[in-house]
Amino acid sequence: MEWWIENTDQWVDDQGSYGYEADCLWTPEEAYQYYIESHQPLSDYTNTPSYSTEVSLGGPFPLVNNLSFYVTGRYRSLAPLFGNAYNEKGEFFDGTLKLAYQINPNMKLLVSGLYGNENTSWGIEGPPDFFYAANYGIDSRYAYYDYVGLPATTTSNLSLVFSHILSKSTLYEFRLTWLNAKRKVDTFPDDPIGWAATGPTYDNLRAVDDQGNPIIGGYKNRVGYHTTGYYYRYDDSNTNWNATGFIGSQLSRNLYLKSGFEFTYYALDHLNQSKLPDRTDQRVYKPYQGAIYGQTKLEYAGLIMNFGLRLDLYNPNDVIYSDMFDPLNSPTSSTKIFTQLSPRLGISHPIDTKTVLHFSYGHFFQRASFGDYGEGNNGGFGNLTTFIVDGTNFPWVLGNRELKPQKTIAYEVGIERNFFDQLIIKLTGYYKDIKNTIRVTTIQTPTGIYSTNSNGDYADVRGVELSGNLLPIRTGAGNFWGYANYTNQAGIDGKSGAPVSISYDGSVQYAGSGDVIQHNNARFKGGIFHQTPSNWNFFFGIFSDITTSLNYYMTFPNDMLRSDYFLFEGKKYLRPADKTGDLRIRKNISFSNSRVVISPYLEVRNLFNDKWLYLQAFESTSVEDQRRFVESDFGYIPTKTANGITIIDMGKYRNTPRYFLLGIGLQF
Repeated sequence: MEWWIENTDQWVDDQGSYGYEADCLWTPEEAYQYYIESHQPLSDYTNTPSYSTEVSLGGPFPLVNNLSFYVTGRYRSLAPLFGNAYNEKGEFFDGTLKLAYQINPNMKLLVSGLYGNENTSWGIEGPPDFFYAANYGIDSRYAYYDYVGLPATTTSNLSLVFSHILSKSTLYEFRLTWLNAKRKVDTFPDDPIGWAATGPTYDNLRAVDDQGNPIIGGYKNRVGYHTTGYYYRYDDSNTNWNATGFIGSQLSRNLYLKSGFEFTYYALDHLNQSKLPDRTDQRVYKPYQGAIYGQTKLEYAGLIMNFGLRLDLYNPNDVIYSDMFDPLNSPTSSTKIFTQLSPRLGISHPIDTKTVLHFSYGHFFQRASFGDYGEGNNGGFGNLTTFIVDGTNFPWVLGNRELKPQKTIAYEVGIERNFFDQLIIKLTGYYKDIKNTIRVTTIQTPTGIYSTNSNGDYADVRGVELSGNLLPIRTGAGNFWGYANYTNQAGIDGKSGAPVSISYDGSVQYAGSGDVIQHNNARFKGGIFHQTPSNWNFFFGIFSDITTSLNYYMTFPNDMLRSDYFLFEGKKYLRPADKTGDLRIRKNISFSNSRVVISPYLEVRNLFNDKWLYLQAFESTSVEDQRRFVESDFGYIPTKTANGITIIDMGKYRNTPRYFLLGIGLQF
């Protein structure tokens, strides 16, 4: 309190007047009280438990013959990782219901439904935004991170499936599905400024040193609702209706035939607003897509072959603008239907009883992204989204309804070998040739510039996968089994020389042509499992019927990826591999003459407390700290920037520390 009385030149009231000025509305006591009130944690995660409850129940439906049901529900509550998350906890619910009615021995009707809801906010699920944690986390512990807004998510689904066995060799099935996904992000409900906020809200402290320089941590701290200000919000209710059906018949021992169809109709009720400049996309889009296909399977002693032919179609079901330089004021025409006939072939050749060669080849058709939740800044905004600059009839982003679907030709070849009837090793190589990839094109008009997208580029992906599966090994101490998988791939993004800018005056700019290598991280995942015998009497049976699993994951660095190395004095220093292990131990306790089983369990996530460094967080540290950082092989971790700002843990690491989950299951 004494500091506030003695230093009236280092704080201001809520109107910006310093404490010594005659028009200051606050006394030092009031200024101090406001400071104390505005510097309280916005959410207290230290005393907030995280827990999960899952229930499932199934069996014959009472009073109705031949009708069975199965219902599940899962509720999770998570504590936030940051004390300035808007919600004090995250709540998640998922529920399903299935009803199966056996009409007669050959006919079955299945009705299923799903409902999911998420009530969450930034800082609750998973590691947060590391850029934010490193740049804003330490000086905005008392301010909400409003850039990402407050999300609301609900998913609903209903499905009806009818299957009919015509004979011992022939079956057909028909399915109808309705799916609705509501996705919303908006301002915090009780934010006094709301959507109009464009920057942070600061406290009244203006502490400076003897030379008049702002004191770090004591000058304009972020408080209240605003860390950066809102940038975008959206409110989408997307619905699709899907119908599929097939008929399949095993005509002979060697020949199986199947044909079917798919059709999906979308209703995308879309609202998206963005700033800089203010722009809005508010429309209902109604595209549709479908396919018909036929396939056959031939099986002989030395050859198994699958061959199919598929016809895909897609229509944006919208309009085409005739004048790209004044699109919204020009005549329009209806979009056309895009189609593609895609052959597919798969061959498997058993060399002997333990070795199989396999090969596959296929064409694939993929429509462009709808872009419902994007703003086009990353170039992948799809072929529907149209942002109109507020107060004008001019687009900021205009979807290209004539965008061709992406075409991929995929090849795969591999060999599989069973060693000792216990270990299956599989080596597979693959290659994908991709055409009609999306690029951003800028259109210069007499009244302004907007972005659209176009085809004209290409890509490819190539990789290798090595996997192994250890089949269960039975011993006196129980069963052991496991798996391991290693993948590595690379690719290119090719530029064909298509325009990147088109102007009304006839000038055109080209990006040139050539290939850019797309580097990726090699990955490994593996697991080992053990289950003790249920009748194991060792040590009074305490260790009977226990299942233990250990899964381990690694992501290897790549010196061609900027996020994987630290640059110091012109030299690259690769980060360690990202590693993590998850342990799960479950004990089943059965009771004699009872179907009740109680199963306590323990899960340990990040068992070895591995830390994934966020290297870019240390680029702002002093030269001395950076030198110690790299010379210690990242063993020495700097704690402050060169300006003396503390680097919080969430700004140093890209993963969460080790944590424990205790639970219990009940079956009856």
